Amino acid sequence: MITGNVNAAETEATISLYIAIVLFNLALASHCEGTALGKYASLKKASVLYSLVVQLLNRRETTPEDESSPILTLLALNNKAQIHYDQCEYAQSIDCMQNVSKIMGRGRGLTSTLRHKDIWGLLFNVMLLSTPVAAHAA
Repeated sequence: MITGNVNAAETEATISLYIAIVLFNLALASHCEGTALGKYASLKKASVLYSLVVQLLNRRETTPEDESSPILTLLALNNKAQIHYDQCEYAQSIDCMQNVSKIMGRGRGLTSTLRHKDIWGLLFNVMLLSTPVAAHAA
C-alpha cells in the first residue's frame, strides 16, 4: 500500500495512522462487548486502547498532515468520554470532552470532511457529557 516514492517521514506517519486505526477498531470491539454484555473489564480495555490511539496521533513527528488524524482523535476521545460517563467517572469524561472541544475549535478542514450531522452529534456529546445531571451526581 505504501509506494516506493514516499519519503521515510511520510511512511512513518502513514504506518502510525494505520496502527491507530487498528487500535481504534480493537477499542471499538471491546467497547461494544462491554456495553452489550456489561463487562467492566472490556470497557476498561477499550478506554486504554482509546488512550493509546490519542497518544499515538498526538505525536507530531509521526502523524500525517491530513484531516484523518484529528477525526480519529475526536472519535477516540468521544468514545472514551462516554465510557467514563457511564462509569460515573465524570472528571475523566470532562477532560476528554474538553480535548474534543479544543480540536473542534481548531477546525482545520473538519467541517468539510465531517457531515453536519456528525459535527452536531459531537458537539451534543460535549454538552451532555461535560457536566453530570442531578440524578447522576446524587
